[in-house]
Amino acid sequence: MISFDMGSGNSNVQEKVPETFQGYVECPVFTEDCSISLEKNHIVLAGRFRHLEVMYGELITIHLTAYQLTLMTDSGQITISRMGQKLQWLYQKLYAAFNETVLEVFKVTGKALLELTGEYTAKEEGMLHGGPAQIRLYEDCLCILPPNENARRLPLCFLKDAVVRNYTYELQMHSGERICLSKLGRELDILDRQMTEQLHKLGKKTLEWQKEVAPDISSLQAAYVAGLMPYGRGAQFQKITEMAPSFAAAIDKQIKESRMAKTYPWLLELCGGQDFWTGILPAPKQDSLLENMECLQDGNLELSKLSGLLNANKDESTSEVMPEKKAETVLWMLVPDKAKRIAAVELSLTENEAAATYIYRIPGAWEDFAIQIDRALEAGEFDRQLIQLSEEQLRLPENLEKRMLVKRTPALELLRKQFAGRAIHTSMDRWKKDIETCCNNTCITSSEKEKVMVKHCVTCGAKLQAGVKFCGQCGTRAI
Repeated sequence: MISFDMGSGNSNVQEKVPETFQGYVECPVFTEDCSISLEKNHIVLAGRFRHLEVMYGELITIHLTAYQLTLMTDSGQITISRMGQKLQWLYQKLYAAFNETVLEVFKVTGKALLELTGEYTAKEEGMLHGGPAQIRLYEDCLCILPPNENARRLPLCFLKDAVVRNYTYELQMHSGERICLSKLGRELDILDRQMTEQLHKLGKKTLEWQKEVAPDISSLQAAYVAGLMPYGRGAQFQKITEMAPSFAAAIDKQIKESRMAKTYPWLLELCGGQDFWTGILPAPKQDSLLENMECLQDGNLELSKLSGLLNANKDESTSEVMPEKKAETVLWMLVPDKAKRIAAVELSLTENEAAATYIYRIPGAWEDFAIQIDRALEAGEFDRQLIQLSEEQLRLPENLEKRMLVKRTPALELLRKQFAGRAIHTSMDRWKKDIETCCNNTCITSSEKEKVMVKHCVTCGAKLQAGVKFCGQCGTRAI
């Protein structure tokens, strides 16, 4: 690959890049000279008689060589050539537009605090991928943006460790991923300093939120809870209770006054009051219908948004809905039934969200799976459609952004595979019946049962992959 600046437009060269290019295009539809232009969400390839629009979300890989630009999609390969120096300019603009689409899918907001170009290596569930990438630090996350579908958003609240070692930046996530950033030059130290600064700000934000939830929490208790569940994450309720009883009592009170009040006793019964996880966040600001009616009169509100507000309380259920209370906070519970190898996920969101209980199969150790659930909920901002949509529905054009997010978030892919059903909060009897049906229909395959029997290295304690003869960390022979 040609080496050049892959930034977002700070170079003098990019200021001279034209809006429309001319090049020779070869694709499954046609082969001819084309006019090439980049729109907000897609690239346009216009020949004399044929016209092709490719959504950025359909791109698997963007690859540049000395003489041609190759775009890989699910439907086939597209090559662009005979452009000379302008081929590099096209690549830069396409890569930048592609990244902006990915960041929108990741729901990243605000201006990047730092933008770097380097290389990365990521290890996820024993699988490796890596290569050149743009690296951007934001207030609450670090984004790795390669010119392919392997982009990752790393929330700082899930960051377990960050170490500068041998001119690389090694990151470890609580959800298991290990990422190594390299070839950052002098900007490596700048990244480490700014990452530390953002982690300090996250810690301060966490402590301020804890004081709102439980004003009587002590400083030592707050410090412990901050390490256990930074702002944006959940944690095991039993550990919270042991170290910060007042904070646990405040969460328990919030749950009993929330939309989960009716189902809370059953959830505790399901797990015997042990090993369940919970999280709490302030409710997002909601646009009022009155405010949006005023905007509509001024011509500043789309009709589709108003329609969404009018229909916000609708649900597919026609039964008598269990009474729900207005949400002042966002609450979630992750509750296991270890005997049946299932987990119930209960959400209390805004008053406009239909309440439901979601059932998943537990494929391995419960704590590992609970972290993955928590990571998936954070990544999707509690959008339950990301889990409910079938593979066929996810492939529809209108769900392209959801498909992109799932593809780039391993925790969401895992959660979708383990989804067993849901129970809408209609009448209590109907809800319990739906839960029972979901549980009875849930089964663990023989291969998944093997994963439950987790083995660890006798020397270093690292988790051993199924079937391996030697530890991948220290080389000790597995027993």
